Amino acid sequence: MKTKKSQPENITVKGVSVTIYSTPSVKAGKEYPGWTLSYTEAGKRIRRSVANLDKARTIAKSIAGQLAAGTGHAHALTPSELSDYQGAIRILRQAPGVHLTAAVSTFAQAFAIMPDAGDILTGVRFYQAHLKKQGVSAVSVAVLVDEFLKAREQQGACAAYRTNCKSTLARFAGAFRCNVASIATADIQGFIDRLPGSPVTRESQKKKIVTLFHFARERGYLPREQSTEADHLDTITIPPSPVGTYRLGDIQNAAQVALEAGNSPAKIFQHYRELATKQQASAWFAARPAGKGRKVSSMKEAA
Repeated sequence: MKTKKSQPENITVKGVSVTIYSTPSVKAGKEYPGWTLSYTEAGKRIRRSVANLDKARTIAKSIAGQLAAGTGHAHALTPSELSDYQGAIRILRQAPGVHLTAAVSTFAQAFAIMPDAGDILTGVRFYQAHLKKQGVSAVSVAVLVDEFLKAREQQGACAAYRTNCKSTLARFAGAFRCNVASIATADIQGFIDRLPGSPVTRESQKKKIVTLFHFARERGYLPREQSTEADHLDTITIPPSPVGTYRLGDIQNAAQVALEAGNSPAKIFQHYRELATKQQASAWFAARPAGKGRKVSSMKEAA
């Protein structure tokens, strides 16, 4: 036989209320007590089930207090979880710029790599000792990028080049908030693979990252006389330009095409040799847009 539901109970803190409803459930013919918290957050009705009335009252009081204080996400946190969250935020103030999610993710990845190695700090200290033994100084990627850009400015690199480098390397520093010596080839490759843009654009960004790692090696942040992790990245395949393909097929002169394209004859020969015959090139350059319009000029005609 079902018991009669009790009247709703309101828990109010500074004008913000959370209502507790009795919501028993029946399983296999047996009734089990239960309570549901109901409140509004960010314009949405939130409901949360609790099996114990005393616990429901405690959680309701905490939620009402959080909502009154405007801390948000109250429905997801118990009092103990809220305490853990606030403690974690206080600790992270010692590492400006590091978000809680990133910190927890890094810890989880490190723990997955060495779950039986004890305290992760032990591994960090061992790694620091290893770098010191190799004569390598620790530096964060963000600091390294700043040093690199200042060095290029002092060396007289043009503003356009420095701006281009800053765009790519600032994104790289944002993705790797760590010591540059701790970054593996797979990490860099994953970053490059996720970059937007064409293969030509990603190849350009890849070269800047490789240059940054070489700079780190020169400054003593990576082991000297060794290849860097950036030196082992995958080759980015760049599809040949149809203009270059058919121009070489048309005039059969790599040196001339290189001069027109602003590249070396070796590169032209490497990428465009035997991709198109003279007959195919003639047909391609003779193409016209359908209907009325301007004639399509070829590289040969423009030269």
